[in-house]
Amino acid sequence: MNIRVETTGPCRRQLHVEVPADEVSKEFADVVNGYAGVARIPGFRPGHAPRDLVKRKFLKDIVDEVKGRLVPRGYQEAVKKEKLDAVTILDVKEQELKDGQPFSFSIQLDVAPDFELPTYKGMKIESKVAEVADKDIDDVLKNIREQNAKYQDVTGRAVQTGDMVQVDFEGTCDGKAFKDISEKAASLGQAKDFWVIADAENEFLPGFAAGLVGANVGEKRQVSVTFPEKFAETSVAGKTAQYSADVKAIREKQLPAIDAEFVKSMGADSEAALRERIKDDMAKMRQDNERSRIENEMIKTLTQSTKLDIPESVLAEETQQAVYDLVRSNTSRGIGEDEIKANKDKLIGAASQTAAERIKSRYILRKIASAEKIVATEDEINKRIVELAQRYRTTPDKLQDEMEKNNQLGRVADEVRLIKTIGWLYDNAKIETT
Repeated sequence: MNIRVETTGPCRRQLHVEVPADEVSKEFADVVNGYAGVARIPGFRPGHAPRDLVKRKFLKDIVDEVKGRLVPRGYQEAVKKEKLDAVTILDVKEQELKDGQPFSFSIQLDVAPDFELPTYKGMKIESKVAEVADKDIDDVLKNIREQNAKYQDVTGRAVQTGDMVQVDFEGTCDGKAFKDISEKAASLGQAKDFWVIADAENEFLPGFAAGLVGANVGEKRQVSVTFPEKFAETSVAGKTAQYSADVKAIREKQLPAIDAEFVKSMGADSEAALRERIKDDMAKMRQDNERSRIENEMIKTLTQSTKLDIPESVLAEETQQAVYDLVRSNTSRGIGEDEIKANKDKLIGAASQTAAERIKSRYILRKIASAEKIVATEDEINKRIVELAQRYRTTPDKLQDEMEKNNQLGRVADEVRLIKTIGWLYDNAKIETT
């Protein structure tokens, strides 16, 4: 075959392939023979019709099958001969195919970038892991006690910050009933026997809890609430509401004492043993976090010091996924659809930058893996599938079957290989503890 490669972009190539006439004829003859062996044509027994008649009757199908053989074969030969690392086939253009004549076609594709790696072995990194102090352990114990706190009824005093308060409330926003503003806002307008924690961290309406502090059971309080500009319910965002709240009961938070019962419930034999376990867990967590920071810093250093082009098709696909991730993240944080649309260009810009960094780091890590002969073993791939199955709440067998159907097992192997490569970089780095 005659093969010519045209460079049309940093990572884009146009393959021009011409199949010689004799090879075309040979393929035509093979396909026609196949049809002739099974063709049913009136007046002839199956398999005994003249080849020329069979060819004329099924010409379109025969041509399609010949193309279906010649194009993939020509593509594979061209890629192998020119040593191209193809990542995406973008377009295929074919000339007319005729028996006994040369057949030409062209394929547009993106290829992996060719680049030089910077020095990656023995990278110098500074590391500092803070020691676990007694105060850190005290804070953890306090959080555990907070999570196990109980609220007890109290009488004879007013509401204090941190209390749980039972109220009946009713309000208006800009002089209107909430139900008249929007159906979604109606639930903000009134409630009976509603329990609210009187602190800013846990309040469901901004400023509402603070307005209850100092009130006694049986007292009616007038509370003003100004909704933030980015409030989840957009119909009242930036508006001011007036509430009338009847205080009906007060409960105060009581933290469990660090006694034998508490220590036992935490699976420890003594307070000292519990504190030691907390210290060990915190030390490991800090070490793990520091390792992750170092690994990210190494990858960042490599990407900043490596010049490489990114295939356009790969960037487009990765950007689309990054946009989806950003939109999902913004939605989960309560940002409305209108605001997301208004910032569409910024989102796409940020997503494109994120995508480019991801792709660049993957190409660098793959090249390092190849240079250091780092591979993903079958056991490692299976272990990763088990981990993913747990995350997706399915069985490893079902997940593997699904991945095989969607041709995704290669991605898992690539992911394992990249993770191992990052670990190799860490193990071979010169980490100076400060």
